[in-house]
Amino acid sequence: MSVIQAIFIKQTETRHENKAYTAYRIDIQAAVRHWHIWKRYSDFVRLHEQLIESFPGISMPANLPQKRIFPPTISAPDRIEDRRQGLEDYLRTIQSYRDDRWRKTDIWNDFLALPLMQPGEKDGFSFRSWLDEYDDLLSLSREIRSLITSRNTHQSQHEVSDAMRCEVKAKKDLMTLNARLGNLETSLLKGEGLVVEGEERRRLDKTSQLKLERDVLVQLMSVTRQDFSKKKDTYASSASLLLSSSENRPFMGDIGFDQQQIKRNKTVPSHTARPVRAFGNALRLQQQQQQQEKLQETELTKGLDNKELLTYQTKVMNDQDLHVEQFSQLLSRQKEIGLAINYELENQIEVLESLDIQVDNTGTKLAFANKKLSKIK
Repeated sequence: MSVIQAIFIKQTETRHENKAYTAYRIDIQAAVRHWHIWKRYSDFVRLHEQLIESFPGISMPANLPQKRIFPPTISAPDRIEDRRQGLEDYLRTIQSYRDDRWRKTDIWNDFLALPLMQPGEKDGFSFRSWLDEYDDLLSLSREIRSLITSRNTHQSQHEVSDAMRCEVKAKKDLMTLNARLGNLETSLLKGEGLVVEGEERRRLDKTSQLKLERDVLVQLMSVTRQDFSKKKDTYASSASLLLSSSENRPFMGDIGFDQQQIKRNKTVPSHTARPVRAFGNALRLQQQQQQQEKLQETELTKGLDNKELLTYQTKVMNDQDLHVEQFSQLLSRQKEIGLAINYELENQIEVLESLDIQVDNTGTKLAFANKKLSKIK
């Protein structure tokens, strides 16, 4: 049996199941592990009554906070806080009381979901605590997904520090989710015979769904901003579309050649079978104005054909987009530094103004003291 070292009730939650009620999260710290369970006020009342019936004639070391009929406790946060504090004091008083007869009962152990530890086993769950652990892991997975969404939002707005903070928190919670999910699955596999067959299948399905959600979160964590990749895919698809359309036409607009005319021209030497390109409207202008000088290619594009040229242009545009993105991140970082400097300057200005006021006050006091001193002389 685990030895309880501390009990806390630090969190409350309003739930709506048939009827609205307040649930209290009980955090239990033992020697080798810690866990938590959710209980409502009626569960505490049932525990109190069962403990009194177990030891008739012996007064309990603590009493429960009184139940409010009108107005109800759930309608006021201050009354919920008072009840939370009273319930925590109730459990901690029984836990620390010198007479341990109440702590040795199965009623107390079942209420706190104390795991029955097998030799060599470090983690275990009771019938109820397993479901509480599952609900907690489900909430943790939703929190991780929310952190990932926040990270992506901050990244799109170039808020580097906020995005990094969300990512670190999400990774830490994801590691916790993975470890606790493994313990939850292991306890279910080792606990054969503790639940009926239908309930076991239901819990296995719940565990599988949670594992699938964990895998999705791992994939989302590994994905950074997709702007660069999307642009790259857009450029590649545009280049492919342009190439496919050019192959079906004998004449390629401003950049093209009449292949049939080349084949009919028997005077074209073999080494000039590959014609020279003209860019933009240069081909049309050459036909209209023979005096215009032909545009020259660069050394990088001189030996490239149409397909290679489009690939080269796509690469140049991708590099430019990457440089713009890096420059944007650098500007965002410079903005953060500038805001920090501005904040520090404002603080220094306030300190200097306060010092100036104190100097003026000190000067006034010195003048008054000199005036008195002159009278004394």
